[in-house]
Amino acid sequence: MIDPLWPVIVLTCTALFGAVLLLALLVAPLSSRRRVLRLSALAICYLWIDLALVAGCWTLWLRQPTPRRDEDRWRRRHAALLGWALRLLLTLARLFLGYEVHTVEEVVAPGDAPLIVLARHAGPGDSVTLVQLLVAAYRRSRRWCSRRRCSGTRDWIWC
Repeated sequence: MIDPLWPVIVLTCTALFGAVLLLALLVAPLSSRRRVLRLSALAICYLWIDLALVAGCWTLWLRQPTPRRDEDRWRRRHAALLGWALRLLLTLARLFLGYEVHTVEEVVAPGDAPLIVLARHAGPGDSVTLVQLLVAAYRRSRRWCSRRRCSGTRDWIWC
């Protein structure tokens, strides 16, 4: 179920970031970097992508309620929706922030074989980038696994 306050929060935050965006537009001729302008525009886009993602998941749930749900189809549709949102978000990050991703090698494992991804921490957005690469570019389905048995603590890793 969608939190009924979330659309109101998105509208309120959009108005606040919109005001910041307008102020940044007024100051833009004085600065060559325009960081606040780019970040506020990205924040507005992020909020609306998130709201669209939540509404899309809710729509998928309404189309196939729990008793008659085909789990494989359900997961594929959610993965496609997630792939769309992440692809759009990374495109906007590239546009507003110059965010780029460079992969060293192509995936050589067959589509149904397990794949272990090792990545160096790249700062904010690296997890989003990894998920986007796995879901959209390499057509993989994400899974969470617990490492409790290995390390004695509960860490979550992608499988």
